[in-house]
Amino acid sequence: MTDAVPGRPPAGLRPMLAVAGELPADDTGWAYEMKWDGLRAIAVIGQHVRLQSRTGRDISHAYPELGGLAAALGGRQLVLDGEIVVLGADSWPSFEALQQRMNISAGAQARALAARVPVTYLAFDLLYSGG
Repeated sequence: MTDAVPGRPPAGLRPMLAVAGELPADDTGWAYEMKWDGLRAIAVIGQHVRLQSRTGRDISHAYPELGGLAAALGGRQLVLDGEIVVLGADSWPSFEALQQRMNISAGAQARALAARVPVTYLAFDLLYSGG
């Protein structure tokens, strides 16, 4: 990356989305993952958490409870690729429940929904670590 600045996450990172492909004839050497029914997002973590959708839109304000990731990681600079999900009573993701949280712009409404319908961030990949 020629535009990378030491000590700062690279700009313009996007989630790696699934693509169609052929299954191998022999899958004994392959591992499979569950399809999480959520919202793909990049988490840029430092002193604060910035969440961006797969189109690059800042969606941090809609998920205030994920702001705790910064403190949990000790303020380390990280960029993660993952999925925002709502886990139902049966611990399975509920996209229907997550839809209540999407496209919220009012802070008070987002905080009220966070208490009633909390989300979890499932990290898939570490895209950047600043030390």
